Amino acid sequence: MKKLMLAATLMAGLAVPGYAMAGSNIAGAGFTMCHDFKDAVADGPTHTVVVSWILGFFSGMNAVNDATDKPQHDLSELGTDEKANAIIDEVIAKCADEPDSAVVNHIYPIYETLPPYQK
Repeated sequence: MKKLMLAATLMAGLAVPGYAMAGSNIAGAGFTMCHDFKDAVADGPTHTVVVSWILGFFSGMNAVNDATDKPQHDLSELGTDEKANAIIDEVIAKCADEPDSAVVNHIYPIYETLPPYQK
């Protein structure tokens, strides 16, 4: 069953129109273009993959900040469907104004608004 779930998740990831471009250091769902994002996240499995990418991106930012003695942000509340959907909705709203931008351009500022992490 675990192998089936993993395969389904990987297949869903293939449906995300993300990619990497020369000169960028972002790959996967974060480099999905805004004009594709709303339709992509309407699909349940793709929505899950995108949320996972966002949480991984935020976690990666915290790892970099920790390694460079910069403040981390608290991610403890982001594991709920309500919070994940709020982030997706915020990105969709931002993308409506800039359809030719990459999704990551709207995800990074959300990370910066998260509360500080208290060790």
